[in-house]
Amino acid sequence: MTNTYSIKDAQTHLPMLVRRAEAGEPATITRNTRAVAYILGTDHLRSLIETMEILGAPAACAAIAETESGRGPVYSLDDIGKRRLRPLSPPKTKR
Repeated sequence: MTNTYSIKDAQTHLPMLVRRAEAGEPATITRNTRAVAYILGTDHLRSLIETMEILGAPAACAAIAETESGRGPVYSLDDIGKRRLRPLSPPKTKR
């Protein structure tokens, strides 16, 4: 759950907000009740960036959709650890 603070309150409680963000609890900063900023821990931010990179790769999105539909390959963690899987390639189009 995100905690919400006015800019003034966030300034007063910044050390606490940073500690909470590091622990995985983001905060929303508002101005006149409108969200204007967020405080996130670095792990959370890295996860968001990684997700955006994956979703920005058409081949990755196609592979995710194929797997979720039950048509694509599914690998167990043991399989992944035992062999190197080939990188994603663009899906083949039917002509």
